[in-house]
Amino acid sequence: MEGLKNELVATKGFKSTAIWLWEDIVQEAPIVSMEPLHPLSISSSLSKRESHLNLGKIFFHNVEVSHIVKGGDVVSCMVPELQPLKAEPEEIPLNIVYEDAQVLVVNKPAHMVVHPAPGNANGTLVNAILNHCQLPVCAYIDRSDSSDNEDYVNSPENTVDDFSSKFNSRKTKAFVRPGIVHRLDKGTSGLLVVAKNEHSHLHLAEQFKMHTIYRLYISLTSGVPSPGSGRIEIPIARDSNNRTRMAAISGSNISRNARYAASRYKVVEAFAAGGAALVHWRLETGRTHQIRAHSKHLGTPLLGDELYGGTKGLALSLLKARTPPSSHGHVSEMVSMLERPCLHAQSLGFKHPYSGEYMCFSCPPPDDFTEILNRLRSITNHHSRRDCKMEMSEEDALDQFAASSSKRRSSLPAN
Repeated sequence: MEGLKNELVATKGFKSTAIWLWEDIVQEAPIVSMEPLHPLSISSSLSKRESHLNLGKIFFHNVEVSHIVKGGDVVSCMVPELQPLKAEPEEIPLNIVYEDAQVLVVNKPAHMVVHPAPGNANGTLVNAILNHCQLPVCAYIDRSDSSDNEDYVNSPENTVDDFSSKFNSRKTKAFVRPGIVHRLDKGTSGLLVVAKNEHSHLHLAEQFKMHTIYRLYISLTSGVPSPGSGRIEIPIARDSNNRTRMAAISGSNISRNARYAASRYKVVEAFAAGGAALVHWRLETGRTHQIRAHSKHLGTPLLGDELYGGTKGLALSLLKARTPPSSHGHVSEMVSMLERPCLHAQSLGFKHPYSGEYMCFSCPPPDDFTEILNRLRSITNHHSRRDCKMEMSEEDALDQFAASSSKRRSSLPAN
């Protein structure tokens, strides 16, 4: 079976150009169902694929979806080209860490979405940046990048982006989010680099593709990962039981939609006799929810990450079981403060797209993260002081017993 072919054409009835795809079925090809030849990358939803048939965008001798293809058949379809994102400038404060004519490095606050999407049309980081400076609204995307470059096409709603980047020709302009080369989840705070022109976008995207970007994240986990440091090389795919969540998939369960993912981690500090930990993460790839999925795979989901099992209930059970009753009130108060996954992008390093100079930036975690960290340390210290006092009390008792025994012996008459 030959590979999918494509070309861009101006199509009557459509406001913009469209991508035409067709598949030649050779005589020696095995008998397969028509459905796998539909543009599956557009959406995982069967109803959406069928809607393309109903709109007349897929052509196959006027047959049904269930038609069995055979040698000599030709399947063709037309997919409207991805359009530029519409985002309006908004007066939203920006925490700018570095800026020049080519790049912008910002410290994104938690609870801010990076780019407009359904349900988040405004109030995003892109809206704020557009108010600060002009950004490129399109960029060339090489289809060879699509298999391992999810940093800038990297969210659940991006199936159309993925499809476009896979099938666009090398000379095709595919519209992408203005200046955005990679992204952080809404609940994640920290550093993010933005391209201010197309040249910068291309060079930064290439660095992400080649995994030469340095990224260090800090997190607080429910429990302590074991071993205390290591490398996780487990593919990530969308969770079949919850489409808003990703899952680390190993062994025979790996699906064809799983993407290679690798993370390095190190436990920096443990709290409350193993009830929680401060963990550093270095990303080798940039998959959707990569740290959150890999942390869950270790059995230690991020504190406050309700989607991946780091619930308040889990935190309470782990911490209260390892602390004295006198600390339980402090534990409950701390847990009630969890409003997001405790994850912060602390350091970011890359080569400047124009000068080639290596640049590295760091920023401390925000107040909410620091407050949880300090309270964990306080609870741990209180527990340690209590243990120390108990040990000292035992030593004092032994000393008193020894002194008493010595006094009794000295009072006995000599033989």
